[in-house]
Amino acid sequence: MQKKMRLAIAAENLSAGHGGICRLARLMAKSIVRNQYPLKAISLTDNAPPADFGFPIKACATNRLSFVLNCSLAAFQSDRFLFDFAGMARVHGYLLGPRRPFAVWMAGIEVWEGLRPDRRRALDAASLRLAISSYTRDRVVRVHGRYEDAQVCWLATETDDEPQSRPNDRSGSPTVLLIARIDEADKGHRALIGAWPEVVAAIPEACLLLVGGGSHYEQMRDLARQSSVASKIELPGFVPEKRMPEFWRRAHIYAMPSRVDGFGIVYIEAMRYGLPVIASREDAGQEINADGVTGFNVHLDKPDELTARIIELLRNQDLAAQFGQRAIERWRDNFAFSRFHERFSAILNDWTGETSQ
Repeated sequence: MQKKMRLAIAAENLSAGHGGICRLARLMAKSIVRNQYPLKAISLTDNAPPADFGFPIKACATNRLSFVLNCSLAAFQSDRFLFDFAGMARVHGYLLGPRRPFAVWMAGIEVWEGLRPDRRRALDAASLRLAISSYTRDRVVRVHGRYEDAQVCWLATETDDEPQSRPNDRSGSPTVLLIARIDEADKGHRALIGAWPEVVAAIPEACLLLVGGGSHYEQMRDLARQSSVASKIELPGFVPEKRMPEFWRRAHIYAMPSRVDGFGIVYIEAMRYGLPVIASREDAGQEINADGVTGFNVHLDKPDELTARIIELLRNQDLAAQFGQRAIERWRDNFAFSRFHERFSAILNDWTGETSQ
């Protein structure tokens, strides 16, 4: 039996493989569908509706006027809106139709110290605010003195299925993997490149694999080429989603010593693959990665600590395997899709006054 509350998602992108905000929007859509709400979506940057959803999606191909008009039309046809981050929620102030109650996610760095006035107005106007981690909510409250009522809802992978590759299947050169866009945000690329000569001095066959494109790709590639161990550092650039498993299966450790993650979707994908994780103590990585259980969280103002932890995990295969097994368990217990669906459904159905499926 269909529920009466009609929902609309307005998102930046809904096609798989476009980063953490896209993953958030896709998780939200899948959970709403499972809860049997009538749903439609408007995507700002998709050129065509993604084929893996069974509800109407209007793809606006980066045309902002089309996005506003289609959101306005959806306002007449829906009872409530959900926005994937505060930047998208700004459209609510420009709708030509009725101003429906809306929910918005606080997705990390965009709502920290650099929160823009128009995004703050969107957050203020929301009837439901969700935060992707306790770290993000607490940092927002500390910086801005508001939004204590934001409800924390950890994200997840889009599946409950484990990959075919298991930690003890891995062979080849001991490899540390980082998957992230290479732009002005500090995801840890420079720290890892800086650490690599000392890692190779300790473990000569060690390889650093930095996957991802972005506006600073060439700059990072040049930095790697200047390293005394340049032959041990690979930057393949952007990799399509369908090719990602081959890179995951090469890895022995996943390391993203970042300063800017409000959650860190890639940490939980690494856990799903049974990899020990190295995160930092400077962002939400410390909340997602359990220090001393699924890997290590390092102080970035102590660069020797990052190097030492990488060497320790590459040398101590028993410890790495133990962390990897616990990582799988943490993913299964907290970050498989069904766990997100439980968390999000409880919040969503309370907001709409419906009962959970």
